[in-house]
Amino acid sequence: MVSHLKSRLTSKSGFRVLVIDENEQNRADTLRALARSWPFHRELQVIWAHDTKDALARLREEPCTLVLLNRHTRDRDVATELRRLRDHGLRVPVVVVSDLASAELIAELKLLAAVHLPRQQMSKVTFHDAVGNSLRLLGRLPSDTQPIAVR
Repeated sequence: MVSHLKSRLTSKSGFRVLVIDENEQNRADTLRALARSWPFHRELQVIWAHDTKDALARLREEPCTLVLLNRHTRDRDVATELRRLRDHGLRVPVVVVSDLASAELIAELKLLAAVHLPRQQMSKVTFHDAVGNSLRLLGRLPSDTQPIAVR
């Protein structure tokens, strides 16, 4: 399993994914789930951030093609966090992975061009669909700000 992860995660020319995960102890689990569910033919390059402020700083240094918001609890206001990223010009697909999400949150994420993916349903097919759905929603967002993370 480790060699499989390394082969999928080593390329500097890979598909850059910013993973925002506030719980550093769960990052190994997140990485395994992401590698197992990765549906694309390009290799995966993960860039970690622990919150929105850290994510914005990292996006200025290393543009990404996808953002994965990994939430283990409902304590954080995910929609507010995502709105802040969008307000700062984030114009890439966003997939929110969590154990629980209300219908209200899912609707709000959709307005922000993001898709909720229940952690227990994460697979190559569902992850691919979530990225595609976020891309479609992203095309409907107003483009009144300059993108910070397009490559």
